Amino acid sequence: MFTIYTPAEAFADTEEKIEQTVNLYTSQIQSTYSFSRSRLRSESSTQQKLAEENGYNKFATPDTMTIDSAEVKANILKAEDHDGEYSVVADITTILHQRPNKNVTITIGDEERDVLDSSATDMHRLTLAKDVNVQTGYRIISDEIIGAADSQVDIKMVSHNAPFILQTEESAAPSAAMESKAGFDYLTAVTYAEKWTENGSNCTNPEYPSDPAGPFCTGAQCTYFVSQVLHVGGLPATDIDIHNYKSDDRWGFKKQPHNYFTSFTWGAADNNYRYMKNYSNIFDAENNYHRLGAGSLIYADWQEEGKNDGHIDHAMVVVGSKVIRDDNGRVVDAYPIICQKSVNRHDWDFQNTLKDAPGAKWYGLQLRY
Repeated sequence: MFTIYTPAEAFADTEEKIEQTVNLYTSQIQSTYSFSRSRLRSESSTQQKLAEENGYNKFATPDTMTIDSAEVKANILKAEDHDGEYSVVADITTILHQRPNKNVTITIGDEERDVLDSSATDMHRLTLAKDVNVQTGYRIISDEIIGAADSQVDIKMVSHNAPFILQTEESAAPSAAMESKAGFDYLTAVTYAEKWTENGSNCTNPEYPSDPAGPFCTGAQCTYFVSQVLHVGGLPATDIDIHNYKSDDRWGFKKQPHNYFTSFTWGAADNNYRYMKNYSNIFDAENNYHRLGAGSLIYADWQEEGKNDGHIDHAMVVVGSKVIRDDNGRVVDAYPIICQKSVNRHDWDFQNTLKDAPGAKWYGLQLRY
């Protein structure tokens, strides 16, 4: 159950009513994906308009993909009472079952797929106002998405106040079974990325370090997750210590009694980009994201268009591609399929990511196959 911060005189059933209101809202969002979505009882309420904005209109790419079905669910994290209105923070997950349209091919790893099951989880801040005319007693009057750009935390600002203790144990080396002849098995990396994003949670594998900032796994998990994927795929970590962990030519982590000690390159997107580009020996710079294949990386400078500061804020893993051909079989366009954290995306069409962040500046690293 979620936590309600509310005065003592509040009714005992407030929690249930809030949950009912949010569930009704997710049902409205889900209904926007039906073929009769524009006929939703001809409603023009604020709540219905918000549902439209956060449903089909937000995630559909009808020119290349057909959505067969969709499921929308919410996980309420907390609710705060503000003079009778409630501010509710909830993770809302949208699961899309899609088929590629004619002349569109979907590939994940090295496998062509007839169906793409994707999911997106965003953290929403909902405002609920009292309304005696609705069954739940509340209606949603605003919906603010706490986006990836807002949830990122520069690793230089993350507190590492725990005493630094050097351990003799090195960063765990990948097993021989994970290694390809080139030393990196991108198919193993892709499988790992899919596994740890499919549940919609922003949390990551507890056997690896993650960002300690923020509750509910809301810290800047994106680059920590990219590092996990690469390490599992066979990219060897370097040794780090108190003297070199800030250096761009070091990438790794060490276990401590109560937490992990990591290099800046392990958890900060800007530092990670420089290490992978200049020192990993498995990537080449490729800023044309249309060309990036499975196992490659995409980075973003999230600032509004024209105001990008050159500091990379976000990282994601390419797990496949969407290729579009004309009737003669010639490739006319292509988009990566990605997995990421902060916010969670599973087998997500990068064409949708572009819609969400029109002002971002993109940087790519193409895996050397």
